[in-house]
Amino acid sequence: MNGLLTSSFFVLKKLSSLHRYKGTKELSNGPKYNITREGDRCILTINNLTPDDVDEYSIKARNKGGSRMCRSNVNVRSPPRFRLPAKYQDVLNYDKGEPIVLKIPYTGSPMPNVTLTKDGVDLSKDKNVSIDVKDRCIVLTIRNTDKNTSGPYKIKLDNNLGEDEATLRIKVSGRL
Repeated sequence: MNGLLTSSFFVLKKLSSLHRYKGTKELSNGPKYNITREGDRCILTINNLTPDDVDEYSIKARNKGGSRMCRSNVNVRSPPRFRLPAKYQDVLNYDKGEPIVLKIPYTGSPMPNVTLTKDGVDLSKDKNVSIDVKDRCIVLTIRNTDKNTSGPYKIKLDNNLGEDEATLRIKVSGRL
């Protein structure tokens, strides 16, 4: 996705230091970030925006009189995309009766709708299944597991910009 964001921050006029952050990580000028100064404004330009650029950006300015912090939240509108950990690519093994709790990372904004199916059956109303959609991950919980819980689960994300689908393969052994 090609994108560009320019954000202005007002800072102290006579500076002894100026620090810029993405979350808690300090930024420096380079191909991704360009920080310029125009009078009492500090301008942060983010080149080639991606969903990974979603965060709080801040500038901390200091002089003899003290310091000032300015903050700005950046949100990138994009279709949802799974970021499945490598371990989710293989069969996920559980014991009978063991609750299954999977934290499934994704990117995308606005927040997606989530659909979970097994053998073509929508599980959103199943009393043993809960789906908690958070800003950057989905927490899928399956309770009261047994051998019938085993099988492929299709999970689908969609928002007004697109959709993505993944398959989770779960195996529950008969041991208790």
